[in-house]
Amino acid sequence: MYKKIMLATDGSKYSEAALEEAIDVAKIFGSNVTILNVIDINNEILKAAPELLDKLALQAKEIINKAQRKMREADIKINTIIKEGDPHEVIPQLARQEGIDLIIIGTYGRKGLKLLLMGSVVADVVCRASCDVLVVKEHVKAASYNKKYQSILVPYDGSEFSKTALG
Repeated sequence: MYKKIMLATDGSKYSEAALEEAIDVAKIFGSNVTILNVIDINNEILKAAPELLDKLALQAKEIINKAQRKMREADIKINTIIKEGDPHEVIPQLARQEGIDLIIIGTYGRKGLKLLLMGSVVADVVCRASCDVLVVKEHVKAASYNKKYQSILVPYDGSEFSKTALG
């Protein structure tokens, strides 16, 4: 079902949980995994501190290398990409270009005014992606598909997306 998976990672504890989930899903479906890190560049900050880009690029390589090691240990075929830009746009756009079947991304809880003003990368990816998106919470920690879930909630509004979710 999912032959091409994209793991969008920023190295956070939530991304670590998404990495573990990506490994589980890839093993089940025999998927290839593209590990993506987007260097979120703010031009105003770069003007003030141009050396920051080098630091962010080094950090991105470390994040990718860590995920790559875990994927290789699990014997999963991988591809790695580091892109500069706005993650809200880069993740869904690259998923379309690469023919990705499933994006796996970690989430985190942002509340109040900060969420309202800044928006959420995860929410934008879910809305903009042309493929399925699996959002992994940190405390869930890679729920294995080999385990049986006790209950699953599928919101249904009669739309084609809801029908697909039920299928």
